[in-house]
Amino acid sequence: MTSTKKIQKIGRSLNILSNLNSQRSNRKFCDVELVVSDKQFPTHRNILAASSEYFDVMFSSKMREEKEKTVVIKGITPSAMTLILDYIYTDIITLTDDNVGEVLQAASLLTILELQDIIKEYLVEALKPSTCLFFRDLGSLYSLENVVVEANKCLKENFEEVSTQSDFCNLEVAELEYLISSDEIMVKDECKVFEAILIWIKHDDENRKKYFFGLFIHVRLQLISLYYLSDKVRTEALVRESSECRDLVEDAFHFHADPNRFKFQSLRRGQEKGAINNFILCYGGLGLILYNPSKEMWIRWNLPQSQPDLSYSTPVSFGNGTAFCGSDTGPSTKVTLFDGNDFLPMPPMVKARAKASADCVFGDILIFGGELSSIFAFPSDGHSSGFRSIADDFEIYEPGKKQWKIAGKLPNGPRSEAATVVVKESVYLLGGFQSIEDRGPSHYYSRASKDGTCNRFDVYNHSTKIWTTSRHMNSNRASFGAVMLDNRIYCVGGWENHCTQIATAEFFDITTGQWTNLAMITPWFGSTSMCKVGGTVYAFGISKRFLYSLNTGENSWVPVSKDEQLDHCHHIITISWKPF
Repeated sequence: MTSTKKIQKIGRSLNILSNLNSQRSNRKFCDVELVVSDKQFPTHRNILAASSEYFDVMFSSKMREEKEKTVVIKGITPSAMTLILDYIYTDIITLTDDNVGEVLQAASLLTILELQDIIKEYLVEALKPSTCLFFRDLGSLYSLENVVVEANKCLKENFEEVSTQSDFCNLEVAELEYLISSDEIMVKDECKVFEAILIWIKHDDENRKKYFFGLFIHVRLQLISLYYLSDKVRTEALVRESSECRDLVEDAFHFHADPNRFKFQSLRRGQEKGAINNFILCYGGLGLILYNPSKEMWIRWNLPQSQPDLSYSTPVSFGNGTAFCGSDTGPSTKVTLFDGNDFLPMPPMVKARAKASADCVFGDILIFGGELSSIFAFPSDGHSSGFRSIADDFEIYEPGKKQWKIAGKLPNGPRSEAATVVVKESVYLLGGFQSIEDRGPSHYYSRASKDGTCNRFDVYNHSTKIWTTSRHMNSNRASFGAVMLDNRIYCVGGWENHCTQIATAEFFDITTGQWTNLAMITPWFGSTSMCKVGGTVYAFGISKRFLYSLNTGENSWVPVSKDEQLDHCHHIITISWKPF
């Protein structure tokens, strides 16, 4: 019986390819010359036909190229043909981000299917923010579906970085609108979406300005900080030129003033939930503590030695931090921004103030009145006494100009330690001291004068720059807490005339214009600080150094878990940044 054995010589085919490649290099047995942009490539007709459907058809269908010694190839670059022939003769090709486009074009034209598969794998593996738009276009052009899917994924996951690439400006407007309207693009800060639109528009401003509003409506302005809204968005010329855009920005400011009145815009991937109005900052002495109501958790900071005591400065929730206006021991022009990690200097106020009243409207800081100095007289009994000088004007800080300016006079004379509440574009200025008398060192904190505290209720409209007067409070108050909830302005505690600390509360109903006394007494007397987180009102009773929440249904105060550092605090304020 005859035996049979099939034997394969490993590596023989590679040796043949190597020999054929040497023959090509030496122009040996070459029977056709390819010409690409005047560059000649001597090759073997049968090798080309065995490797490419394009050449197989060309050399076997009685086309004139079947017998011609020279064949001109169009639509391919000489560098791409060099790489294609190297692959045909060696099974090796060197791909880079710079040459993959022209090689794919050549492989597609010459119908070299296995090389197209190799290129497809390369495109997916080499995807990165700097190439994803280019690779996506290649995938679309040559029907490489997997490449398109992976490139879109890379684009969405790296939107911030991709938006700074030059290819980003080549997107069609419909593609850009699809991206920025999606929840799937990954951005940590919504301002990057606004900046991406500006980059795209200003690449061809003359022809693309008409698309601005259609793109701008997809920016989730509620997720942008007040500081950026005021400093960047509101001042952008494209926004100022459009009344529709200005209305959207105004709505965003209103949302920051009272989030409960608006439907919350959905977050994108990468944006953390609960980043707006979720925390209470308690400050005073030499420390800051943060309270997270949802987690019932306290976090402490120790102030650097260079930072003065904040006890008597005026806090303002500003952008993604808190601005402290003034200093501890007396009137000061100093303004410092605490961003959750550091204290950053801001431009100083025009006047040195202490114990002023402040709030933020449309990203601008407005600060009212405050103590300016102490003017002492020396009576015959030898005890120093006198009246402190109280400011009768107010200042505005405009982030776009990075400067303060005196904006005008208060409508009803000097005010110090008044309360403020923002309603839409207006600041409600309530109560306060109109004059303060000091009676000697041992009575430094006494408050008695012929005018003392007041119950005034003045309203400043920041849009029209007009003051109006509303119905006054039922009680004179100064150094008290005020906050708005469900169309009611709650005013709690403070000082009354004749050096009297009070524990009463009242509220103003915005819809009816009436004040109503609350039938409850606070657990503390005197100076009070208040803020709102979500739908809950919080108050800090300074005489007791304790944090309370208001149960509006039962008109009662509920104590919140205490931190020992509260013993050093004087005020609380709602903040909008998230430090952990």
